[in-house]
Amino acid sequence: MIIYEYEYLIFTFILLLAYVLISVLVNTFNMYRHDKNVSQHITTGILWVMMMNMLYMFTNMKESNLFMNKIYLSLLILTPIILGLLLTHIKELRFNSKNILDTSIGRIVLGVCTVLLLLLIGLTMYKNDNVQANAIYLILSSLLILSMHHYGAESFHLHHYILFAFIALQATNNSVPSAILGGLSSGMLLHGLASYQATSFYDDPGKVHIFVRE
Repeated sequence: MIIYEYEYLIFTFILLLAYVLISVLVNTFNMYRHDKNVSQHITTGILWVMMMNMLYMFTNMKESNLFMNKIYLSLLILTPIILGLLLTHIKELRFNSKNILDTSIGRIVLGVCTVLLLLLIGLTMYKNDNVQANAIYLILSSLLILSMHHYGAESFHLHHYILFAFIALQATNNSVPSAILGGLSSGMLLHGLASYQATSFYDDPGKVHIFVRE
């Protein structure tokens, strides 16, 4: 039990360090983002830790020590940095759920990402001898997301980081495909939470997605 708690604290520390690092880099290098104050970063940082901790506690990720895998850790940090740079310098890549199919490059990106993710999920499941139901994580994270949208959003749709939070659910064993899938998907989740205001609990009249109504 002591070992488990120690590893849990290490995992939480890594999450906090990763969020602070990405937030600082995004602002320092003026990457494409929403302006956020410290209070907003605190709340989105808390959401990041909550979702990843649920993933850790309610899947076999804690038994496999996936979060200590060097591939996982590297992609967790590199993915939001690379994505931030791409969105900053290539405006055509700034898709959303409504317009991604309107352009050829959007359709290509969506198709390639879908095939890659399905391949990684398939390889991850093939390598995993202890595939288990993850209903608790799905229920808790869904309630968390839906409650935020209920209080603040005019319409509900899956942001890229929320979508990748569910994809990260498939990466729980310590194999190479799982580490790649987990690092990429968790990195996408980190990018969205560190860069955008859509999940901030604080009122922001300039954005549609707010938690506190006037």
